[in-house]
Amino acid sequence: MRAVLHWLGVASCVFFSLRSRAQDVETILKQMSTAERVRTHAWWPTKGLDSDAGYVGPEVCAKCHVPIAKTQRLTAMAQALMPVGRSNIVGSQPRSFELGAFRYSIRSDDKDVVMNVSNGSGETSVTLQWAFGSGIVGQSYVWKQGSDLMETRFNYFGKINSFDWAPGRLHSPPQSLEMAVGRPISAAEAGGCLRCHATAVPSDLDMSKVVPGITCEACHGPGAKHVAAQKSGTDPAGLILNPARLPQADATDFCGSCHSSFWDVTLTGHHGIATVRSPGYRLEKSKCWKSDKTLTCTTCHDPHQPVAHDVRAYDAKCQGCHNNRIKRTSAKHIALCKVSTSNCASCHMPKYELPEMHSKFTDHNVRVAPKAAFVE
Repeated sequence: MRAVLHWLGVASCVFFSLRSRAQDVETILKQMSTAERVRTHAWWPTKGLDSDAGYVGPEVCAKCHVPIAKTQRLTAMAQALMPVGRSNIVGSQPRSFELGAFRYSIRSDDKDVVMNVSNGSGETSVTLQWAFGSGIVGQSYVWKQGSDLMETRFNYFGKINSFDWAPGRLHSPPQSLEMAVGRPISAAEAGGCLRCHATAVPSDLDMSKVVPGITCEACHGPGAKHVAAQKSGTDPAGLILNPARLPQADATDFCGSCHSSFWDVTLTGHHGIATVRSPGYRLEKSKCWKSDKTLTCTTCHDPHQPVAHDVRAYDAKCQGCHNNRIKRTSAKHIALCKVSTSNCASCHMPKYELPEMHSKFTDHNVRVAPKAAFVE
């Protein structure tokens, strides 16, 4: 009995802690972490099915879905992973820079992209193979060394158009030339990175089978059965997933598989300004998300279109609810902004800078935001 009472007490503490961190406890209980979703769903982003699961590739999808495929190729998601030779940051021009006591140079050598590292007393070279990230915010570089995937100690950062130490990797500069070249990535970490940057990632992480970038089947699941059904003139339900049909909590968790869902952030214990990089988690803290059960990530962001960076592009979304007509006819009062009817997100979704990322990130906790410091 004492043990039961102890665990009931723990559960109560967790429950009220969660209640203080989100707007809607009922919704929280409907949600799951990404790990739970992957275990319990036939298809979910980051599922990591093997290549024999029936992937057909984006070219096959594009035969029927021409307009969507044409614009999706232009998105940052589609460019989340690429062969390093396709990177317009390091693949097209020589780059040289210094970090601490080490000098780096990256150059194209025939078909290869070669990184040289020196410290005055020695030097070494490796051939880079993959670029992670489109480069808008940043880009990192990976290569295979024996059975290990290796990552450079530095990242490229778009805002400064230059290179700096990879965030969160080292608390002090490398102490040796070997350390300055790169670090090995564990299989678990590599799998997590690849499944949010690529499509059709096999369980053995064989890079030759990976489809670079987030393409159609990364979100909709393997398409072979759907394609075969279309060719035969039938298309039974369940052969392909349409995320647009998911209810609000599921839809937000779906995008949160790579963009951090509520439970993913909560279970890690992360808090503070770094959570602005978790838009799903931040969105679910907002009153807008609680009051409008149709509000999801795709309300404002079409995953088949490049993200709009002009804040005015989102005014119509805000005014869809916050306008005089709604205020007069709706049973629920929807407050109107007394300051402006344009540039809504510039005030209600401020940007906060993460210094180690050399970039500002939009806070998706829609609210009357403080003008000064970030508030959890």
